Amino acid sequence: MGPANEKAIDGFSQWAAERNSTYALGSTPAEVRALIEKLISDAATTPIQIGDYAVDDHVLPFLMYVNGTGDTEKESEAFAQVLVQLRELAAGKTVEDIHPQLTGLMQAWFQTELGTGPDYAGTIAIVCGDVSMPSDPAWYRNKLEEHRGDQPIFAGTHNTIMPCAFWRSEAPKRIDIDNNVPALQIQATGDTRTTYDEGLGMHEAMKGSRLVTVPGRTHAVFPGYANTCANAAVNSYLLDGSLPAEDVVCES
Repeated sequence: MGPANEKAIDGFSQWAAERNSTYALGSTPAEVRALIEKLISDAATTPIQIGDYAVDDHVLPFLMYVNGTGDTEKESEAFAQVLVQLRELAAGKTVEDIHPQLTGLMQAWFQTELGTGPDYAGTIAIVCGDVSMPSDPAWYRNKLEEHRGDQPIFAGTHNTIMPCAFWRSEAPKRIDIDNNVPALQIQATGDTRTTYDEGLGMHEAMKGSRLVTVPGRTHAVFPGYANTCANAAVNSYLLDGSLPAEDVVCES
């Protein structure tokens, strides 16, 4: 997921640069990205204090990962506001009203007993059930170092060792998907969780499927992304099982 999330940062950086008069995060996409990378690198030696929590260079990429998920105006505005506050906090300034998005992420990371623990556990169970992963920590260290250049923000987040490396259970029965069963598949081109390339692979294996492609960055196309083309395809499928005659590429 590293490349997809780096691309998401680039997309947001373009958006923020066009609104530099509002947020002052940088007048060019390169300047916005540089600000984000500097916040992370500086936090390695001087963690950002957010209330009771010290946010270092291990936690900050996670904040960028979550904030970069969507590209709607509302999501982009929230991301920009969070970055403005992070910049002020990193400079030692007092921020009276911490953005709810930032507060929620602090709780998600540092107070898993509030409910995020079981949620993460369920996600890990899905991820670790896909394929087996190496158990040698050196393998992950090598992957991390290999991608520091092309994944300057997310190399450590998406190439690090996870519980999957130590998942001890019987190997699941292999299921080869190669059929003509009718199905509707919705995929966003900028999905940072299940990437578009992976979606194309599933579409190829499910030969009876129809793929509805939605230009944009979101992990949940239906119904929250408000794309009328995609919503119409999903509603028709849920109503009576009807599929488009052919694959569809929606307008953004």
